[in-house]
Amino acid sequence: TEKSTKTHISNVTDANGVTEIHWDQGDQIAVFTDTDPLLDDNKNTFSMQGSPNGNFARFTGSVNRRSKKIWAVYPNSEASSCNQDGTQIKVNISSSQVSSAGSFEANRNISVAKSPITEKSGLGKYELTEPIFVNFKNVCALLKFTAPANASKITSVTISSNEVIAGEMTIDYSGDEPKVTGVSGSKSITMTGSFVDGQDYYFVVAPVSISGISMTIQANGETRYLAKKVNYALEQGIEKS
Repeated sequence: TEKSTKTHISNVTDANGVTEIHWDQGDQIAVFTDTDPLLDDNKNTFSMQGSPNGNFARFTGSVNRRSKKIWAVYPNSEASSCNQDGTQIKVNISSSQVSSAGSFEANRNISVAKSPITEKSGLGKYELTEPIFVNFKNVCALLKFTAPANASKITSVTISSNEVIAGEMTIDYSGDEPKVTGVSGSKSITMTGSFVDGQDYYFVVAPVSISGISMTIQANGETRYLAKKVNYALEQGIEKS
């Protein structure tokens, strides 16, 4: 199956038949400015104000210096850096993920947004002329599997690829759409936690085309081969089984 994929998968489908991803209470985002990160720490943490309303949430925070552009990254914990023109946004996809029935682990599914900003000045203080509204865009792919019978005995599920699918990912968001330009790290991701028969679980993976991918399950101290696919395209913002 395929569907567009922030923080958890909801049961809400929009007019285009796309399943919505909704914010969670307490989410935080990183906001980077176009100031020189070598001269000034340009990563700033913005926290959610109030409660989220589905796929809409309000975040507040401040930046250290005046700037003309910002890039926002969810989740804050996985955002490392951003250069002055947004061509190299560095984020992390963990190779160790925790199961979450019907969704993916919190603070894993990376999304980005950007906006120009306009300021007003007075008494040496610079403030925004109005709130900034941004649309976050997903940059990872989701790989779904459905837990088999006797899933309570499972201790881990691992997907392994011929290509790198986790680690440091570089995003170019200087144009209209974010593009993943590189991934370095691990060719496998292991999911641990509890599993329930028939429930869907999602790995957050880098959006790469792979020549081969396999899945194995650890249960009762034994390794059980589950599936293998070849020539598989993992696409940004798309769920695949």
